[in-house]
Amino acid sequence: MEISYGRSNAPICHGAGIKQQTLSDLMKKTEYVDANGVPRVSNEQDRRYFSATGWCLGLIGVFTDLTLPLEVTQLCSVMVNVTRANPPLQDMKLEDIILVLRKKLGPREMAAAQADSGRRALNDCYAEWIWFPCHEKVWIGTWDRTDIPKDAESYPGGWGTILQFVETISMQVLQDTPIYREVGM
Repeated sequence: MEISYGRSNAPICHGAGIKQQTLSDLMKKTEYVDANGVPRVSNEQDRRYFSATGWCLGLIGVFTDLTLPLEVTQLCSVMVNVTRANPPLQDMKLEDIILVLRKKLGPREMAAAQADSGRRALNDCYAEWIWFPCHEKVWIGTWDRTDIPKDAESYPGGWGTILQFVETISMQVLQDTPIYREVGM
């Protein structure tokens, strides 16, 4: 699941972590076309409107460019059972969790899950838990600042990048067909 920087900036919450500001807070410059079709530029020196452009939820116009400082980070992602991803607090009973999400963990497993969840939330520079209601699995993505390892591979790299491009174009073509719109998808 990937989104654009503009889309991740608009909700004013992405990027937030205990040690990390939101993407909106980190912006250096925005370029957008306002409702009258006039191209506009806003940057840090223009304090009068700059925060409003980053925190506008896209309501001031169409963003055409967004300048953000980026850091080298290391992503660690896992897909785990929801009980392991968000273990109940130590004083919470497993019976208090809705049935579809319950997975009995032994005391050692529960302590390990609580420690891992706490470590990710408190120590990583950014962490996110993505859960779709009533699914048994949670995708956890945590980032930490790091140096680039010598054996690092570009993702998706090579053919993977070409495949993503072809898939994106194919889906757009499919979504633009009249039959697709008629069936309400």
